[in-house]
Amino acid sequence: MKAKLLFLVLFIPVVLAISWQSNVVIDCQLGVCVEGSVANYTIVVANTGDEDFSIRQISLKDANGVVFANIFNINETLRSGTYKIFKTSSVVPPATQGSTVVYDLCYVLDTGGKSGEYCDLNKRFWPIKPLSEVECLSDKDCYDGKVCFNMKCYDKEDIPKEENLFTKYLMYINLVLLLGFIGYFVYWIKKH
Repeated sequence: MKAKLLFLVLFIPVVLAISWQSNVVIDCQLGVCVEGSVANYTIVVANTGDEDFSIRQISLKDANGVVFANIFNINETLRSGTYKIFKTSSVVPPATQGSTVVYDLCYVLDTGGKSGEYCDLNKRFWPIKPLSEVECLSDKDCYDGKVCFNMKCYDKEDIPKEENLFTKYLMYINLVLLLGFIGYFVYWIKKH
């Protein structure tokens, strides 16, 4: 099962006369995002303002300012009422707060001859599984005939019977939110 996390932030910078809406979907192949494993990022940026702007670079930075995912040399112009989808991948960084990566989505933008780096106003929060909490990823990581369940080794008769519904339904919730974001954006484009 893939874990998908969806974050949506509206950002209206005061310095620039532009506005955009951004959406990040994080997809981890292990069913949960484990520190050190691979994560795939889908970033949607929509121009909700009246002025065009160009995106030169997109970065995801943790709370300490360390870049853990980057898309360079984009050179994409977003006209008013349009959106672009960008994809990249990286290793899941260590948690910055408990079991959470607190991060910023930042851009290098050009508009009206002005260029600079701008980050969304709101921090984003990404729950991960720290490596210190992972005993196993498969049965072969366990010894003495134990089996791997939810990244912990158990005797076969001691495996917990209840599933975590949050993990099971998270993918469906995120899909509904993403479709809602796209639907609202299409509605907004038709209205303007």
